[in-house]
Amino acid sequence: MTNCRSNPVAASGELPPTAAADVVGRRPSSAPFTLAESLAAADVVWPDTELPREIAVAGIVFDMMPAHLSPRRDVVARRLRVAPDVVRVALLLWECADDSIRFDVVRRAVAIARARRIGG
Repeated sequence: MTNCRSNPVAASGELPPTAAADVVGRRPSSAPFTLAESLAAADVVWPDTELPREIAVAGIVFDMMPAHLSPRRDVVARRLRVAPDVVRVALLLWECADDSIRFDVVRRAVAIARARRIGG
């Protein structure tokens, strides 16, 4: 086994061409989720909430994404095929939902999104 000092490629910090090709187009599993990833995972777990789809999916999407990366409400509304005001009200209602249910559903949605990302 060689260390970084004895391996000129590792010491330079550059990846060999084949290694670089392996990581192109893949997101690290720790990167924030995209809107598409969040929506796909939310669609899987929302039936367990016993809430209307618009409330659960909008709430899960906004809970999965960091505040500074959250999508605009009109973009989410377009993806859910509802008016932007519906998303605004849905998020307010999501905040009123039982915290244990919210935490469990978001935790499972994150696990699904992460597994899909890793699995390709």
